[in-house]
Order: sequence, then structure tokens, then C-alpha cells
Amino acid sequence: LCPHGLHKKHATHPFPDQSVIITLLSRRAFFRILHQAGGKRMHVLIIEDDAEVASYIAQNLQDHGHSSKTASDGKAGLAEATGGSYDVIIVDRMLPGVDGLKIVKTLRSTGNTTPALFLSALGEIGNRVEGLTSGGDDYLVKPFAFAELLARLELLAGRNKPSNASEMILTSRDL
Repeated sequence: LCPHGLHKKHATHPFPDQSVIITLLSRRAFFRILHQAGGKRMHVLIIEDDAEVASYIAQNLQDHGHSSKTASDGKAGLAEATGGSYDVIIVDRMLPGVDGLKIVKTLRSTGNTTPALFLSALGEIGNRVEGLTSGGDDYLVKPFAFAELLARLELLAGRNKPSNASEMILTSRDL
């Protein structure tokens, strides 16, 4: 494996008299190239006190071409959320220092509209409703599938981007 995450794998062409070398990219290198070419790259703040969960999310985001920063308690998370610029914030509900609900309420009261996704073991309907009514944009219960988390994050980050009407192209078929 080279330092850029590229590696080569040889394969033969279906026709026996022709051979081809096919260069395959590692998953990380593929997404790095995709995002450098204008793909959507998210910068995510992860406020999670479980180091294993935070690391799992951060590594998977990186593997998919996104960047992240983690905060392991509510106080540090709130400071980072107010001082940094993020496309979306993942917030655990039960955090030491300042709980997730208070973080999101504080952000909303100061005019911060960065999408916030609650990621919590508190999965009762009342907990989810409380998270959403406190200003959360989405709520996902632990345990979770990373594919679903990523889909939700991409949706939230896409909603927060200002649309550029001058780039909108409408097409229609003949009537």
C-alpha cells in the first residue's frame, strides 16, 4: 500500500490475447479523489463521551471522505460547536458536564442553525420527541448502523447548504 492509499491489482482481459493492468483504488483514496473533484465533503462535530463510539464514527467518516472533530463532554462540545464551523453536529443526549439537550437549546437560542443529530441510547418515543422539540433536526437510537447514520448526516448537511438558483436548470419533454 503506497502512502496515498493506492494499490495495483493485475487482472487479465476477457480475451486471452490481450491483457490489461487495472489499477484499483482503496476505498479511502477513491473518496479522497471524489471529493477533490467537487464531491460533497462534510465536516462533522461528534459530541460523544464513549470514546469507542466516537472513534468508530470518526474513522468511518474519514473512510467515506469526510472530516470530523470529537469532544468527549458537553462543556467542550458546546464550546467547539459555538466556536467552530461544521456542516452537521452529532450529539449524545447523556453527556458529562452539559447534556445534549442543553447543548442544542443553547445553540438554537444563539442563532446557530447547524443541523444537529441526536445519537442516543435513550430511545423511547418521549425521549425522541424531546430531542426534536429541543431543536434537534434528527434523532437516531443506539445501537445504529453506520450506513443509516451517514445517510442522515448527508441529508442534513445538504439541507443546510444555500441553494444557488442561478445554477438551477429546468428541463421538460415535448408535450
